Amino acid sequence: LIGENQIIIASGSNPVIQRVLLSLKVRMLTWFCLFELVDVPKSVGVFGLGFVGLVMAQALLRLGV
Repeated sequence: LIGENQIIIASGSNPVIQRVLLSLKVRMLTWFCLFELVDVPKSVGVFGLGFVGLVMAQALLRLGV
């Protein structure tokens, strides 16, 4: 038994690309495909200030993007 009063279950999420961004006709990466890239892009913008956005930005920084 767990004897705590407050428990957070973080079971994951699915990325959603807003329609307004899709209309820009540019390549969109999500955390699903980011780590499957063979070549890293020269530059990238990260949308999302949550945990996943921060992890993506840090990973790209360490890869030299």
